[in-house]
Amino acid sequence: MNWRGFRAVVRLELVRGRRLVLWCGGLLLLLLVLTMVLPQQPALIAGVLALPIVMALVMGPLGSLASDKRHGHLEFDRTLPLSLHTIAAGRLLGATLRTAPGILGIVALGMAIADRSAAAAPLVVAIGVLAMLLAWWFLWVLLALNARFAMRRLWWLPLTLWLAPSLVPESVVERVGAAIEQFGTGTFDRLDGSLALLVVLPAAVVLPTVALFGGAVALFAHGLARFRPDPAALGVLLGAAPRRELGAIGRGPVLAVVRLRLRLAFEQFRRELLIIAAMLAVILADLDPIATYARLYLPMLAALIPSGIAFQLMAGRATGALEGLQQLPHPRREIGAGHLLAVLVMAVPGVIVIAVAKAMDGAPMPPSAILARWLWYVTLGWIGTVLAVWATRRRLLSLGVAALVLLAGWWLMHPGTSVTDRILEATAAAGTIRAEAGLWLPLGAALAAVGIGLGLFARGLATMRGER
Repeated sequence: MNWRGFRAVVRLELVRGRRLVLWCGGLLLLLLVLTMVLPQQPALIAGVLALPIVMALVMGPLGSLASDKRHGHLEFDRTLPLSLHTIAAGRLLGATLRTAPGILGIVALGMAIADRSAAAAPLVVAIGVLAMLLAWWFLWVLLALNARFAMRRLWWLPLTLWLAPSLVPESVVERVGAAIEQFGTGTFDRLDGSLALLVVLPAAVVLPTVALFGGAVALFAHGLARFRPDPAALGVLLGAAPRRELGAIGRGPVLAVVRLRLRLAFEQFRRELLIIAAMLAVILADLDPIATYARLYLPMLAALIPSGIAFQLMAGRATGALEGLQQLPHPRREIGAGHLLAVLVMAVPGVIVIAVAKAMDGAPMPPSAILARWLWYVTLGWIGTVLAVWATRRRLLSLGVAALVLLAGWWLMHPGTSVTDRILEATAAAGTIRAEAGLWLPLGAALAAVGIGLGLFARGLATMRGER
Protein backbone atom coordinates (compact mmCIF):
# COMPACT_ATOMS: atom_id res chain seq x y z
CA MET A 1 0.00 0.00 0.00
CA ASN A 2 1.15 3.53 -0.78
CA TRP A 3 1.08 4.87 2.78
CA ARG A 4 1.89 8.43 1.76
CA GLY A 5 -1.04 8.51 -0.63
CA PHE A 6 -3.25 6.82 1.98
CA ARG A 7 -2.44 9.53 4.53
CA ALA A 8 -3.12 12.21 1.93
CA VAL A 9 -6.61 10.80 1.24
CA VAL A 10 -7.36 10.62 4.97
CA ARG A 11 -6.12 14.20 5.45
CA LEU A 12 -8.23 15.43 2.53
CA GLU A 13 -11.36 13.89 4.04
CA LEU A 14 -10.60 15.55 7.38
CA VAL A 15 -9.97 18.92 5.75
CA ARG A 16 -13.26 18.75 3.87
CA GLY A 17 -15.20 18.20 7.08
CA ARG A 18 -13.20 20.48 9.36
CA ARG A 19 -15.87 23.17 9.63
CA LEU A 20 -18.59 20.71 10.61
CA VAL A 21 -16.22 18.90 12.98
CA LEU A 22 -15.21 22.13 14.72
CA TRP A 23 -18.76 23.42 15.10
CA CYS A 24 -20.30 20.11 16.18
CA GLY A 25 -17.32 19.19 18.37
CA GLY A 26 -17.44 22.55 20.12
CA LEU A 27 -21.20 22.32 20.68
CA LEU A 28 -20.92 18.75 21.99
CA LEU A 29 -18.13 19.75 24.35
CA LEU A 30 -20.24 22.66 25.61
CA LEU A 31 -23.24 20.36 26.14
CA LEU A 32 -21.03 17.86 27.98
CA VAL A 33 -19.86 20.62 30.32
CA LEU A 34 -23.47 21.74 30.85
CA THR A 35 -24.56 18.22 31.76
CA MET A 36 -21.84 18.18 34.42
CA VAL A 37 -22.75 21.52 36.07
CA LEU A 38 -26.52 21.93 35.64
CA PRO A 39 -29.22 20.27 37.75
CA GLN A 40 -30.55 16.93 36.48
CA GLN A 41 -33.55 18.19 34.48
CA PRO A 42 -31.73 20.86 32.43
CA ALA A 43 -28.74 18.51 32.18
CA LEU A 44 -31.05 15.91 30.64
CA ILE A 45 -32.29 18.51 28.15
CA ALA A 46 -28.68 19.30 27.21
CA GLY A 47 -27.97 15.58 26.77
CA VAL A 48 -30.98 15.10 24.52
CA LEU A 49 -29.99 18.13 22.42
CA ALA A 50 -26.63 16.43 21.77
CA LEU A 51 -28.27 13.60 19.81
CA PRO A 52 -29.26 15.60 16.68
CA ILE A 53 -25.78 17.14 16.65
CA VAL A 54 -24.25 13.65 16.73
CA MET A 55 -26.54 12.62 13.87
CA ALA A 56 -25.52 15.68 11.82
CA LEU A 57 -21.87 14.85 12.44
CA VAL A 58 -22.32 11.23 11.34
CA MET A 59 -24.23 12.27 8.21
CA GLY A 60 -21.48 14.72 7.17
CA PRO A 61 -19.35 12.19 5.21
CA LEU A 62 -22.47 10.97 3.42
CA GLY A 63 -23.21 14.51 2.31
CA SER A 64 -19.64 14.94 1.04
CA LEU A 65 -19.84 11.71 -0.95
CA ALA A 66 -23.23 12.64 -2.39
CA SER A 67 -21.82 16.01 -3.47
CA ASP A 68 -18.84 14.26 -5.09
CA LYS A 69 -21.14 11.97 -7.04
CA ARG A 70 -23.45 14.79 -8.10
CA HIS A 71 -20.61 16.97 -9.40
CA GLY A 72 -18.56 14.11 -10.85
CA HIS A 73 -15.64 14.60 -8.43
CA LEU A 74 -15.30 10.85 -7.90
CA GLU A 75 -13.92 10.76 -11.41
CA PHE A 76 -10.88 12.59 -10.02
CA ASP A 77 -10.28 9.83 -7.47
CA ARG A 78 -9.96 7.32 -10.29
CA THR A 79 -7.13 9.34 -11.85
CA LEU A 80 -4.92 9.29 -8.73
CA PRO A 81 -1.78 7.10 -8.92
CA LEU A 82 -3.19 4.93 -6.12
CA SER A 83 -5.07 1.68 -6.03
CA LEU A 84 -8.82 2.06 -5.67
CA HIS A 85 -8.77 0.02 -2.47
CA THR A 86 -6.24 2.46 -0.96
CA ILE A 87 -8.47 5.41 -1.87
CA ALA A 88 -11.54 3.67 -0.46
CA ALA A 89 -9.79 2.76 2.80
CA GLY A 90 -8.49 6.33 3.18
CA ARG A 91 -11.91 7.86 2.65
CA LEU A 92 -13.58 5.49 5.08
CA LEU A 93 -10.92 6.05 7.75
CA GLY A 94 -11.13 9.82 7.23
CA ALA A 95 -14.91 9.64 7.61
CA THR A 96 -14.41 7.69 10.84
CA LEU A 97 -12.00 10.24 12.28
CA ARG A 98 -14.14 13.24 11.35
CA THR A 99 -17.13 11.75 13.20
CA ALA A 100 -15.17 10.72 16.32
CA PRO A 101 -16.27 13.81 18.37
CA GLY A 102 -19.74 12.27 18.41
CA ILE A 103 -18.58 10.24 21.43
CA LEU A 104 -18.81 13.47 23.46
CA GLY A 105 -22.52 13.76 22.77
CA ILE A 106 -23.27 10.15 23.71
CA VAL A 107 -21.25 10.50 26.91
CA ALA A 108 -23.09 13.76 27.71
CA LEU A 109 -26.46 12.04 27.43
CA GLY A 110 -25.25 9.06 29.46
CA MET A 111 -23.88 11.23 32.26
CA ALA A 112 -27.13 13.22 32.37
CA ILE A 113 -29.15 10.01 32.69
CA ALA A 114 -26.75 8.68 35.37
CA ASP A 115 -27.05 12.01 37.23
CA ARG A 116 -23.26 12.57 37.04
CA SER A 117 -22.47 9.51 39.14
CA ALA A 118 -18.68 9.05 39.39
CA ALA A 119 -19.12 5.30 39.75
CA ALA A 120 -21.06 5.12 36.49
CA ALA A 121 -18.58 7.24 34.51
CA PRO A 122 -16.42 4.32 33.20
CA LEU A 123 -19.52 2.41 32.14
CA VAL A 124 -20.97 5.49 30.42
CA VAL A 125 -17.72 6.06 28.51
CA ALA A 126 -17.61 2.39 27.47
CA ILE A 127 -21.21 2.55 26.27
CA GLY A 128 -20.42 5.76 24.37
CA VAL A 129 -17.49 4.12 22.58
CA LEU A 130 -19.56 1.04 21.69
CA ALA A 131 -22.47 3.21 20.49
CA MET A 132 -20.10 5.22 18.32
CA LEU A 133 -18.64 1.97 16.95
CA LEU A 134 -22.13 0.90 15.92
CA ALA A 135 -22.58 4.31 14.26
CA TRP A 136 -19.31 3.76 12.36
CA TRP A 137 -20.51 0.36 11.17
CA PHE A 138 -23.69 1.99 9.91
CA LEU A 139 -21.69 4.81 8.28
CA TRP A 140 -19.30 2.43 6.50
CA VAL A 141 -22.18 0.43 5.06
CA LEU A 142 -24.00 3.54 3.84
CA LEU A 143 -20.84 5.04 2.32
CA ALA A 144 -20.07 1.81 0.48
CA LEU A 145 -23.63 1.46 -0.81
CA ASN A 146 -23.72 5.12 -1.85
CA ALA A 147 -20.42 4.79 -3.70
CA ARG A 148 -21.47 1.62 -5.49
CA PHE A 149 -25.15 2.30 -6.19
CA ALA A 150 -27.50 5.20 -6.87
CA MET A 151 -29.20 5.57 -3.49
CA ARG A 152 -32.40 6.93 -5.02
CA ARG A 153 -32.81 3.53 -6.68
CA LEU A 154 -32.45 1.73 -3.33
CA TRP A 155 -35.54 3.28 -1.70
CA TRP A 156 -36.90 -0.26 -1.27
CA LEU A 157 -33.86 -1.61 0.64
CA PRO A 158 -34.48 -0.53 4.29
CA LEU A 159 -38.03 -1.86 4.49
CA THR A 160 -37.01 -4.99 2.59
CA LEU A 161 -34.31 -5.78 5.14
CA TRP A 162 -36.86 -5.22 7.89
CA LEU A 163 -39.47 -7.50 6.29
CA ALA A 164 -37.08 -10.13 4.91
CA PRO A 165 -36.98 -12.24 8.12
CA SER A 166 -40.78 -12.57 8.02
CA LEU A 167 -40.52 -14.15 4.55
CA VAL A 168 -38.20 -16.91 5.76
CA PRO A 169 -40.00 -20.13 6.78
CA GLU A 170 -40.32 -20.51 10.54
CA SER A 171 -38.66 -23.93 10.48
CA VAL A 172 -35.54 -22.45 8.91
CA VAL A 173 -35.41 -19.66 11.50
CA GLU A 174 -35.73 -22.19 14.32
CA ARG A 175 -32.93 -24.39 12.94
CA VAL A 176 -30.58 -21.42 12.47
CA GLY A 177 -31.35 -20.12 15.97
CA ALA A 178 -30.76 -23.55 17.51
CA ALA A 179 -27.42 -23.86 15.69
CA ILE A 180 -26.26 -20.44 16.88
CA GLU A 181 -27.36 -21.20 20.43
CA GLN A 182 -25.58 -24.56 20.39
CA PHE A 183 -22.37 -22.97 19.07
CA GLY A 184 -22.43 -20.20 21.68
CA THR A 185 -23.20 -22.56 24.55
CA GLY A 186 -20.46 -24.95 23.50
CA THR A 187 -17.93 -22.14 23.20
CA PHE A 188 -18.68 -20.77 26.67
CA ASP A 189 -18.61 -24.27 28.16
CA ARG A 190 -15.06 -24.77 26.91
CA LEU A 191 -13.89 -21.50 28.43
CA ASP A 192 -13.96 -20.35 32.03
CA GLY A 193 -15.42 -16.96 32.92
CA SER A 194 -12.22 -14.89 32.82
CA LEU A 195 -11.03 -16.44 29.56
CA ALA A 196 -14.43 -15.80 27.99
CA LEU A 197 -14.17 -12.11 28.87
CA LEU A 198 -10.64 -11.92 27.46
CA VAL A 199 -11.36 -13.79 24.22
CA VAL A 200 -15.01 -13.89 23.31
CA LEU A 201 -16.04 -10.30 24.04
CA PRO A 202 -13.11 -8.65 22.18
CA ALA A 203 -13.66 -11.03 19.28
CA ALA A 204 -17.33 -10.06 19.19
CA VAL A 205 -16.22 -6.45 18.62
CA VAL A 206 -13.06 -6.83 16.54
CA LEU A 207 -14.21 -9.46 14.04
CA PRO A 208 -17.38 -7.62 12.90
CA THR A 209 -15.43 -4.35 12.72
CA VAL A 210 -12.73 -5.86 10.52
CA ALA A 211 -15.28 -7.67 8.37
CA LEU A 212 -17.50 -4.61 7.87
CA PHE A 213 -14.57 -2.28 7.17
CA GLY A 214 -13.02 -4.71 4.69
CA GLY A 215 -16.32 -5.31 2.94
CA ALA A 216 -17.05 -1.59 2.80
CA VAL A 217 -13.60 -0.92 1.31
CA ALA A 218 -14.14 -3.57 -1.38
CA LEU A 219 -17.63 -2.27 -2.26
CA PHE A 220 -16.45 1.37 -2.24
CA ALA A 221 -13.53 0.50 -4.54
CA HIS A 222 -15.90 -1.36 -6.86
CA GLY A 223 -18.08 1.73 -6.96
CA LEU A 224 -15.08 3.89 -7.89
CA ALA A 225 -14.20 1.51 -10.71
CA ARG A 226 -17.75 1.65 -12.13
CA PHE A 227 -18.48 5.32 -11.43
CA ARG A 228 -20.05 7.38 -14.18
CA PRO A 229 -21.10 10.99 -13.49
CA ASP A 230 -24.86 11.33 -13.07
CA PRO A 231 -25.84 15.02 -13.01
CA ALA A 232 -29.50 14.05 -12.53
CA ALA A 233 -28.79 12.37 -9.19
CA LEU A 234 -31.51 14.29 -7.34
CA GLY A 235 -34.00 14.91 -10.11
CA VAL A 236 -34.56 15.28 -13.83
CA LEU A 237 -32.47 17.72 -15.83
CA LEU A 238 -34.10 20.11 -18.26
CA GLY A 239 -32.30 18.62 -21.25
CA ALA A 240 -33.27 20.55 -24.38
CA ALA A 241 -34.75 24.02 -24.02
CA PRO A 242 -38.36 23.72 -22.76
CA ARG A 243 -39.88 25.54 -25.75
CA ARG A 244 -43.51 25.06 -24.77
CA GLU A 245 -42.88 26.37 -21.27
CA LEU A 246 -40.82 29.30 -22.56
CA GLY A 247 -43.58 30.14 -25.00
CA ALA A 248 -46.11 30.09 -22.18
CA ILE A 249 -44.17 32.66 -20.15
CA GLY A 250 -45.74 35.42 -22.23
CA ARG A 251 -49.12 34.37 -20.84
CA GLY A 252 -47.78 34.46 -17.27
CA PRO A 253 -45.00 32.70 -15.37
CA VAL A 254 -47.41 30.70 -13.19
CA LEU A 255 -48.68 28.61 -16.11
CA ALA A 256 -45.18 28.17 -17.51
CA VAL A 257 -43.73 27.00 -14.18
CA VAL A 258 -46.62 24.60 -13.58
CA ARG A 259 -46.22 23.02 -17.01
CA LEU A 260 -42.47 22.67 -16.60
CA ARG A 261 -42.60 21.13 -13.11
CA LEU A 262 -45.42 18.73 -13.97
CA ARG A 263 -43.63 17.49 -17.08
CA LEU A 264 -40.41 16.90 -15.15
CA ALA A 265 -42.30 15.29 -12.27
CA PHE A 266 -43.98 12.71 -14.49
CA GLU A 267 -40.64 11.97 -16.17
CA GLN A 268 -39.06 11.66 -12.73
CA PHE A 269 -41.59 9.15 -11.36
CA ARG A 270 -42.25 7.12 -14.50
CA ARG A 271 -40.63 4.02 -13.05
CA GLU A 272 -42.22 4.52 -9.61
CA LEU A 273 -45.67 4.63 -11.23
CA LEU A 274 -45.04 1.16 -12.70
CA ILE A 275 -43.96 -0.08 -9.26
CA ILE A 276 -47.12 1.41 -7.72
CA ALA A 277 -49.27 -0.38 -10.32
CA ALA A 278 -47.54 -3.69 -9.53
CA MET A 279 -48.08 -3.20 -5.79
CA LEU A 280 -51.75 -2.40 -6.29
CA ALA A 281 -52.11 -5.61 -8.29
CA VAL A 282 -50.45 -7.56 -5.46
CA ILE A 283 -52.84 -6.02 -2.91
CA LEU A 284 -55.84 -6.79 -5.13
CA ALA A 285 -54.73 -10.44 -5.43
CA ASP A 286 -54.01 -10.53 -1.64
CA LEU A 287 -50.68 -12.31 -2.14
CA ASP A 288 -49.38 -12.36 1.43
CA PRO A 289 -46.74 -11.68 2.73
CA ILE A 290 -45.91 -9.61 -0.37
CA ALA A 291 -49.22 -7.78 0.02
CA THR A 292 -48.18 -6.68 3.53
CA TYR A 293 -44.89 -5.51 2.05
CA ALA A 294 -46.81 -3.46 -0.56
CA ARG A 295 -49.16 -1.91 2.03
CA LEU A 296 -46.18 -0.54 3.94
CA TYR A 297 -44.41 0.79 0.83
CA LEU A 298 -47.32 2.51 -0.91
CA PRO A 299 -47.70 5.42 1.58
CA MET A 300 -43.98 6.10 1.20
CA LEU A 301 -44.18 6.19 -2.60
CA ALA A 302 -47.39 8.26 -2.52
CA ALA A 303 -45.74 10.89 -0.29
CA LEU A 304 -42.71 11.03 -2.61
CA ILE A 305 -44.83 12.06 -5.63
CA PRO A 306 -45.55 15.65 -4.46
CA SER A 307 -42.05 15.81 -2.96
CA GLY A 308 -40.60 15.40 -6.45
CA ILE A 309 -40.89 19.17 -6.98
CA ALA A 310 -38.46 19.71 -4.11
CA PHE A 311 -36.04 17.15 -5.58
CA GLN A 312 -36.08 19.03 -8.89
CA LEU A 313 -35.23 22.29 -7.15
CA MET A 314 -32.43 20.64 -5.17
CA ALA A 315 -30.91 19.31 -8.38
CA GLY A 316 -31.28 22.67 -10.12
CA ARG A 317 -29.71 24.49 -7.19
CA ALA A 318 -26.77 22.10 -7.03
CA THR A 319 -26.04 22.35 -10.75
CA GLY A 320 -26.75 26.08 -11.09
CA ALA A 321 -29.72 25.52 -13.42
CA LEU A 322 -32.06 27.14 -10.92
CA GLU A 323 -30.45 30.53 -11.49
CA GLY A 324 -32.56 30.84 -14.63
CA LEU A 325 -35.60 31.40 -12.42
CA GLN A 326 -33.84 34.41 -10.91
CA GLN A 327 -33.56 36.03 -14.33
CA LEU A 328 -37.26 35.93 -15.16
CA PRO A 329 -38.74 39.46 -15.36
CA HIS A 330 -41.68 38.49 -13.18
CA PRO A 331 -42.50 38.78 -9.48
CA ARG A 332 -40.91 35.96 -7.55
CA ARG A 333 -44.11 35.31 -5.66
CA GLU A 334 -45.76 34.41 -8.97
CA ILE A 335 -42.94 31.94 -9.65
CA GLY A 336 -43.51 30.50 -6.18
CA ALA A 337 -47.24 30.29 -6.89
CA GLY A 338 -46.46 28.22 -9.97
CA HIS A 339 -44.49 25.75 -7.87
CA LEU A 340 -47.31 25.68 -5.30
CA LEU A 341 -49.85 24.80 -7.97
CA ALA A 342 -47.54 22.05 -9.21
CA VAL A 343 -47.43 20.60 -5.69
CA LEU A 344 -51.24 20.81 -5.46
CA VAL A 345 -51.58 18.84 -8.68
CA MET A 346 -48.92 16.24 -7.83
CA ALA A 347 -50.56 15.57 -4.45
CA VAL A 348 -53.64 14.28 -6.29
CA PRO A 349 -52.07 11.09 -7.71
CA GLY A 350 -50.47 10.43 -4.34
CA VAL A 351 -53.87 10.50 -2.64
CA ILE A 352 -55.44 8.44 -5.42
CA VAL A 353 -52.84 5.73 -4.85
CA ILE A 354 -53.70 5.51 -1.13
CA ALA A 355 -57.47 5.64 -1.74
CA VAL A 356 -57.31 2.89 -4.38
CA ALA A 357 -55.10 0.72 -2.14
CA LYS A 358 -57.53 1.12 0.78
CA ALA A 359 -60.52 0.30 -1.45
CA MET A 360 -58.80 -2.82 -2.79
CA ASP A 361 -58.01 -3.81 0.79
CA GLY A 362 -61.69 -3.67 1.76
CA ALA A 363 -61.44 -0.47 3.82
CA PRO A 364 -62.47 2.44 1.55
CA MET A 365 -61.57 5.91 2.79
CA PRO A 366 -64.39 8.43 3.37
CA PRO A 367 -64.20 11.70 1.39
CA SER A 368 -63.15 13.65 4.49
CA ALA A 369 -60.16 11.31 5.06
CA ILE A 370 -59.15 11.61 1.39
CA LEU A 371 -59.30 15.40 1.57
CA ALA A 372 -57.31 15.42 4.84
CA ARG A 373 -54.63 13.18 3.32
CA TRP A 374 -54.41 15.47 0.27
CA LEU A 375 -54.02 18.53 2.51
CA TRP A 376 -51.20 16.86 4.46
CA TYR A 377 -49.43 15.90 1.23
CA VAL A 378 -49.75 19.48 0.01
CA THR A 379 -48.40 20.84 3.30
CA LEU A 380 -45.39 18.53 3.43
CA GLY A 381 -44.63 18.83 -0.30
CA TRP A 382 -44.81 22.63 -0.19
CA ILE A 383 -42.60 22.83 2.91
CA GLY A 384 -39.99 20.68 1.17
CA THR A 385 -40.21 22.86 -1.95
CA VAL A 386 -39.71 26.05 0.04
CA LEU A 387 -36.78 24.62 2.02
CA ALA A 388 -35.10 23.48 -1.22
CA VAL A 389 -34.85 27.16 -2.25
CA TRP A 390 -34.76 29.05 1.05
CA ALA A 391 -32.73 26.87 3.43
CA THR A 392 -29.07 27.69 3.98
CA ARG A 393 -26.73 26.66 6.77
CA ARG A 394 -27.01 30.07 8.40
CA ARG A 395 -30.80 30.10 8.28
CA LEU A 396 -31.08 26.54 9.59
CA LEU A 397 -28.65 27.42 12.40
CA SER A 398 -30.78 30.46 13.25
CA LEU A 399 -33.86 28.24 13.47
CA GLY A 400 -31.97 25.85 15.74
CA VAL A 401 -30.86 28.68 18.03
CA ALA A 402 -34.44 30.01 18.17
CA ALA A 403 -35.69 26.53 19.12
CA LEU A 404 -33.08 26.31 21.88
CA VAL A 405 -34.10 29.72 23.22
CA LEU A 406 -37.76 28.71 23.28
CA LEU A 407 -36.88 25.43 25.00
CA ALA A 408 -34.79 27.26 27.61
CA GLY A 409 -37.60 29.75 28.19
CA TRP A 410 -40.08 26.91 28.64
CA TRP A 411 -37.82 25.28 31.22
CA LEU A 412 -37.41 28.54 33.14
CA MET A 413 -41.20 28.84 33.32
CA HIS A 414 -41.57 25.21 34.46
CA PRO A 415 -38.43 24.52 36.54
CA GLY A 416 -39.80 21.58 38.51
CA THR A 417 -41.36 19.57 35.70
CA SER A 418 -40.09 16.30 34.24
CA VAL A 419 -39.00 16.47 30.61
CA THR A 420 -40.13 12.91 29.90
CA ASP A 421 -43.59 13.54 31.37
CA ARG A 422 -43.96 16.73 29.38
CA ILE A 423 -43.02 14.99 26.13
CA LEU A 424 -45.55 12.21 26.79
CA GLU A 425 -48.23 14.75 27.66
CA ALA A 426 -47.50 16.77 24.49
CA THR A 427 -47.69 13.61 22.36
CA ALA A 428 -51.02 12.61 23.89
CA ALA A 429 -52.36 16.16 23.51
CA ALA A 430 -51.33 16.25 19.84
CA GLY A 431 -53.21 13.01 19.18
CA THR A 432 -56.29 14.35 20.93
CA ILE A 433 -56.19 17.64 19.03
CA ARG A 434 -55.79 15.83 15.71
CA ALA A 435 -58.77 13.59 16.45
CA GLU A 436 -61.03 16.44 17.60
CA ALA A 437 -60.00 19.03 14.98
CA GLY A 438 -60.80 16.84 12.01
CA LEU A 439 -60.31 18.62 8.69
CA TRP A 440 -59.59 21.95 10.36
CA LEU A 441 -56.09 20.87 11.44
CA PRO A 442 -54.72 19.88 7.99
CA LEU A 443 -56.55 22.84 6.44
CA GLY A 444 -54.98 25.25 8.93
CA ALA A 445 -51.55 23.66 8.45
CA ALA A 446 -51.86 23.96 4.66
CA LEU A 447 -53.00 27.60 4.81
CA ALA A 448 -50.19 28.51 7.23
CA ALA A 449 -47.61 26.74 5.06
CA VAL A 450 -48.86 28.52 1.94
CA GLY A 451 -49.00 31.94 3.58
CA ILE A 452 -45.53 31.73 5.09
CA GLY A 453 -43.98 29.65 2.33
CA LEU A 454 -44.66 32.04 -0.55
CA GLY A 455 -42.70 34.81 1.17
CA LEU A 456 -39.83 32.46 2.09
CA PHE A 457 -39.72 31.06 -1.45
CA ALA A 458 -39.47 34.55 -2.94
CA ARG A 459 -36.79 35.52 -0.39
CA GLY A 460 -34.79 32.37 -1.05
CA LEU A 461 -34.98 32.81 -4.81
CA ALA A 462 -33.81 36.41 -4.51
CA THR A 463 -30.81 35.58 -2.29
CA MET A 464 -29.84 32.21 -3.75
CA ARG A 465 -26.15 31.84 -4.61
CA GLY A 466 -25.60 28.43 -6.19
CA GLU A 467 -24.37 25.88 -3.68
CA ARG A 468 -25.53 26.20 -0.09
